[in-house]
Amino acid sequence: MITEQRAEFVYNAARLAAIGAKAPIVPV
Repeated sequence: MITEQRAEFVYNAARLAAIGAKAPIVPV
């Protein structure tokens, strides 16, 4: 579904942003 792909994209983007900010990442 498109919503799932978008949610995954947003999650990955937030994850990459956290990596860039060297913030702790909490996998779900």
